[in-house]
Parts: sequence; structure tokens; C-alpha cells
Amino acid sequence: MRDGTMQQTWRYDQNQLRKVKTARLLCRVLIGKSEKSRQELENSLRTVPVVQDDPNWRCRTWAAHAIAQLARDNVLSKVAN
Repeated sequence: MRDGTMQQTWRYDQNQLRKVKTARLLCRVLIGKSEKSRQELENSLRTVPVVQDDPNWRCRTWAAHAIAQLARDNVLSKVAN
């Protein structure tokens, strides 16, 4: 809490999904394909900033920046438009 306001702390977590079937999963979207290693993918994603103390910043902002970073790092061979 800061100045009487609850603060959200954002962090990058890397978790391997073992079971994708879940009642909470709404959909999966293919954003591109990759022939790079998992390590290259993870290294690229770790460089995407996680913004703190900005009330307008959302996890979807990070996701958009992450997709752009993967494209810049040539991890994705083709990004859907």
C-alpha cells in the first residue's frame, strides 16, 4: 500500500504448462511459428520490461510488447497481422 492506495506488483514468471485443458482457459491464439530453441524464446521474453507503478499498465501491454520482441529477435518466423 502506498499513499493509502493498494499497489499491484507485476513480475515475470516462467512456468511450464503441463496440462493445458482447464475450464478457465478461454482460448489459445497462434501468433506465429518458431524453429528457435526454447532457451532463445525464454531469453527474448526475459528482456521485455515489466512496468511498475503505472496505473495504465496491464499484462496485455506486456503481451503485446513480448510479441513485438519475439519478432525483433527473429524468434517468431512469421507474426500474424
